Amino acid sequence: MKIKVFSRSKEGDIWDKMKEFIPSDIECVRVTGYDHWKGALHYLTDILDSDADYVVSVDVDCFIYDWHHIESIIEALEGSDNVFAGMPDTYENSKH
Repeated sequence: MKIKVFSRSKEGDIWDKMKEFIPSDIECVRVTGYDHWKGALHYLTDILDSDADYVVSVDVDCFIYDWHHIESIIEALEGSDNVFAGMPDTYENSKH
């Protein structure tokens, strides 16, 4: 199973810090050039067109400190009819 982590990033320092939390055997791809608001759609279509079996798209300031949780989400996806998992971008928009 091939997993890739993608992130839109302008800032190199925070990108490097974010990558420190990702296991070294997982490829991380820093994506640039999608800065305009329309770039979000192109970013999504481009990363989904990658050669990865599973794409993990994160904000550059997202620090995944327990990769095992990501693996458990992927395992749950494999055993279901779902093709994506995610969370609201802001706390205010989430349903509790």
